[in-house]
Amino acid sequence: MSQNVVHAAAVDIKTLALYNPKLAFMLTRGQPLSPRIYDVTFQWDAPAANRVVTGIRLDENMYQMFWVKYMLYTVRRPLFNPGVFGQRQQDEFTKLNPYIDVSFKTTGRDKNEFTGNMTPLENLATPSTTTNPRPLDWVLSQDSNISMKAVNTRAFAEEEVPYIVTLSMVGLELSGCELPGCSYDEVICTLRNEKLYPDVR
Repeated sequence: MSQNVVHAAAVDIKTLALYNPKLAFMLTRGQPLSPRIYDVTFQWDAPAANRVVTGIRLDENMYQMFWVKYMLYTVRRPLFNPGVFGQRQQDEFTKLNPYIDVSFKTTGRDKNEFTGNMTPLENLATPSTTTNPRPLDWVLSQDSNISMKAVNTRAFAEEEVPYIVTLSMVGLELSGCELPGCSYDEVICTLRNEKLYPDVR
């Protein structure tokens, strides 16, 4: 029975390597995975529509590979109708309809355009109160960072500003001794040498 389980796990890893080689590489290094959350914040201080916020990135580059399992977001409008009847319903509507478009790419060792064009925030992430977040399964390499920009696609009411959106990347990070930097091509070569990725025919 145990041999069947091991064989099934090996097949699963090989299948995973075809679809997401960086994640397969990360899971087969024999190092512990630690829960981690990385936050970035966008803020609009004026009500006009189509204001682009740029230069959003992590304070430091990744020290280890990070598996982004999903992303959550929160919307805060601290000056909007505090204490007014129905405020929670208004906040819930805004949370589900933030009217914020974002783009997301990585910089550093691996350069990936995850969104390409500007994408509605709710198509990429889920509200922080959700019980069923949308899986992403992105892997960010060590020595990399993110580069994001966002735009508000509607005008805010005067009392809605500052309009603050916090985006949280939730996942698992390799811990323990630091692995040497490894590019995408090196990941493929390593997996192929370990018989976890098909040979070139």
